[in-house]
Amino acid sequence: MPLSVLAETPVPTRTASADLDADGKPESITLDVKDSTFVLSAGKARAEGRFEGPVKGFTVVDLASDDPRREVLLQGQGAGGVPAYRLFRLTGGALQELALPPGQPGISGNRILLADVPMAFWVRRDKYLYDAAKPGFTEVPQPLYFVGKGVVPEQPLKLLVSREGNSVVTEVAAKTPVVVLAFSPAPDAARDDDSQGWYVVLTRQHLLGWVRRTALGATPLVQDTPDFPFIKSGAFHEETELKELVSSLEADLNGDGQAETLRIEKLPEKAHAPSRNSDEAACWQDDNSFKVSIGKASLKTDSGPCLAVSYAGIVDLDTRDPLKELVVVAEGRPSLENQYFLFRWTGQALEPAFRPWPGPDQLGAFPGNGTVLFDADGLRWRSMERWVYDAQQNKLLSPPQEWTYIGWNHTVKQSFALSFAPAKGSAVVANVRVGSTVTLLARAEVGATEKKPHRVSGSNAAPRGGEIWLLFKSETGLVGWVLDKGLKLEPSLG
Repeated sequence: MPLSVLAETPVPTRTASADLDADGKPESITLDVKDSTFVLSAGKARAEGRFEGPVKGFTVVDLASDDPRREVLLQGQGAGGVPAYRLFRLTGGALQELALPPGQPGISGNRILLADVPMAFWVRRDKYLYDAAKPGFTEVPQPLYFVGKGVVPEQPLKLLVSREGNSVVTEVAAKTPVVVLAFSPAPDAARDDDSQGWYVVLTRQHLLGWVRRTALGATPLVQDTPDFPFIKSGAFHEETELKELVSSLEADLNGDGQAETLRIEKLPEKAHAPSRNSDEAACWQDDNSFKVSIGKASLKTDSGPCLAVSYAGIVDLDTRDPLKELVVVAEGRPSLENQYFLFRWTGQALEPAFRPWPGPDQLGAFPGNGTVLFDADGLRWRSMERWVYDAQQNKLLSPPQEWTYIGWNHTVKQSFALSFAPAKGSAVVANVRVGSTVTLLARAEVGATEKKPHRVSGSNAAPRGGEIWLLFKSETGLVGWVLDKGLKLEPSLG
């Protein structure tokens, strides 16, 4: 999902007719060029100047559609062959130059100027407000700039939970592709110097963390990302070799070099509960229990009503220990969520691992580093939540994550403002218009006090006691926060 292209202006010309000063009479506009110098004429008014390189021409533009005046945008070549621009307006019978901010300007007539400025491996989009009374441009501060570039770092990456402290969300192996999602400039540093700022990085497992510019390498290998990596359900099934349930599997579970024979047996069904007046009445009566056996050791498990034990496979929860695990999947029917059962064999006993689950969310993946990723199902989107396995307690612990990645597109049904920070009363970065497409990048829980498992719950609750704030990218490429309360959004995943 690259940065949206700025509104295209017509091909530069050297002659035109337009009413620049709103006196009801169009001016004849001409541009005389000699190499890198120019003479711009509008009626009797003249302005002279030069570019570093050749002069291409001009375009008549409209900075403010509610102001009948028009402006003239000259385009030429700057130092190093990059495009360069100069802006003029006719006032008091004279052509007056307006100082343009750096970058490629985008003008759409709403008193907003967007400027694209090249960075090391991406393009920064700045926003300015036009004030005709000055006249001039005032920059709108932005806490984050959208990047949206795939990068292959040469060295391993440690993604930090936040910009303060050293807590690690996850580690990424060298030469593993990641997506650089956004850039946060250092408050006291020039934005063109990104060495002092922070980048938000998205991993293949849809985890978010912070890195410094130096961590990405001096000249990172950049990959185009025309389509943003939306979170998909069923990632666990794609990354883990699951087999239709069979009577036995061969695997070395305890790392002794000898393969064990695992037997998985469905137990006879029996009445589980009285019949109900619902679509699930038939399956509710079934008790889909199963038994896992290794040698003389066995363990009986009740998967519960309306769940059909269907798949099994071998996973490696943590490559740092010799143990591997057996996972059994019970599919929900007719519309219930799947349930997952994990078993460990130490050579002495067969035991379930971290039951119960943190919630009925689907498993996302086992990266092999002692973590489990849950493909959490929300009311309007999915997100990936990360849990760490504590072998001593045989429990999953929820480590802190500043943000949780979402990555879904929405069509705006009611205009709302993007704020500078996830806090009430924060300055506005941009207003999104009805009918535009915005991308929900991430969610953050602000002011949370309770440390309990949670699921992405849409717009109605803050499960840990705080407020849910959502990070959006607008259709024009600007990034800001919205309190998740009463938003009217329509998923648009096409």
